[in-house]
Amino acid sequence: MAITTIIVFFIALLSMAAIFFGVTTVVNKDIRKSAPFSAGLFLVYLLSWATPNDMFWLTDAFVMVGAVGIGTFLAFFLNTRWHVVGFAVAAAVADYYGFDGGLTRKIFVEYQTGEANYLAHIALFIPVGEDVQPLFALGDLVVISALFAAMLNLRIPRWKIFIAPTFGLMLALITLAAGGSYFGLALMAASTVLFITFGTLFALFGAAFYFVFLFLIWPTINGAS
Repeated sequence: MAITTIIVFFIALLSMAAIFFGVTTVVNKDIRKSAPFSAGLFLVYLLSWATPNDMFWLTDAFVMVGAVGIGTFLAFFLNTRWHVVGFAVAAAVADYYGFDGGLTRKIFVEYQTGEANYLAHIALFIPVGEDVQPLFALGDLVVISALFAAMLNLRIPRWKIFIAPTFGLMLALITLAAGGSYFGLALMAASTVLFITFGTLFALFGAAFYFVFLFLIWPTINGAS
């Protein structure tokens, strides 16, 4: 992956996380936990399906609005830290099986082959050079929105709320840049669980071990085989 593409992806990641965190923080807790608020945002998202595929900037806006709506609704059911942990783990498992051979995989393959472009309405696209590329799926955005909203409701320190899932997504992009597969939800879930359950130092230790595994242990295993 070209260095310019990596830089663009990282800037887009931090911008997306800042937007979602900012919107979730600004919205009053009572409004954030109301069904009409979530339903209204979801209805706005449905406009994406009436938007031409090449207007990615507009479909991006609708996708982000929909993700906030769905995420804040899901956060209503996450009333303890263990609920948040369970939700993060369940989302990661569902994402793995969905991409391994489920609907997510089917949609992505159809996008790559040009057979269909449903991905335009369930993913966030960014311009890279003369092309546009999908960066985050709607599921990723829904989960990070739900995590932000749930942790805000639980009065977890705001700096930790922002860093916990965002740090995991950054690890996922680093893995992708190193030539590996994209494990966005899995690493976002792992990072969130470590931060809110075991603390910051434990999470950073986990990240350090991940880097050692990614750049030293795994290449050695591959070379030996």
